[in-house]
Amino acid sequence: DAARLEDVERVVSEAKARFSKIDGVIHAAGVNRDAFILKKTREQMDAVLAPKVFGAMNVDLATRGENLDLFVLFSSVAGAMGNFGQCDYAYGNRFLDAFAEMRAQMRPGRTLSINWPLWEEGGMSLSPEDIALLEAQTGTSPLPTQEGIHYWEDFLRSDVLQGVALYGIPSKIAASVAGVAQTLPVQ
Repeated sequence: DAARLEDVERVVSEAKARFSKIDGVIHAAGVNRDAFILKKTREQMDAVLAPKVFGAMNVDLATRGENLDLFVLFSSVAGAMGNFGQCDYAYGNRFLDAFAEMRAQMRPGRTLSINWPLWEEGGMSLSPEDIALLEAQTGTSPLPTQEGIHYWEDFLRSDVLQGVALYGIPSKIAASVAGVAQTLPVQ
């Protein structure tokens, strides 16, 4: 359980015993419980937030003494753009993006947060009706695995701290992103 520091410390210890050192971390923990915030219980929100918020902090704490080359956080497009019915999920993923900024200033090695969309063959899924609605509203489609690997390689070759991966119809995606950008406060 990434949300429990003692579990993460045990895994790090076991990995070091088996491989002698740890060169990198990929934090890909997460659960999704879609529902409007007014209908969610505190326990449901905690279940969504714990692997993102506590998981990232715990993995960082458990590896703080390691000379890591890479610390990658698998965030979600929901963290960058929001999503109906995913307030807690968006919050948890936005936390990962902010955590990457903080970690990059405190620890050696490369820190990267990737805001992934829905993958065709990923662990999280939508109904065909919801996918059609997503495509109609935003122009985004589930990311094919091979394209996702290309995105992953591109992000690793870049020097960005945070990258957003979007896949689908470019003109519709651009219009959707522009619409989200207009609703964001100016900083």
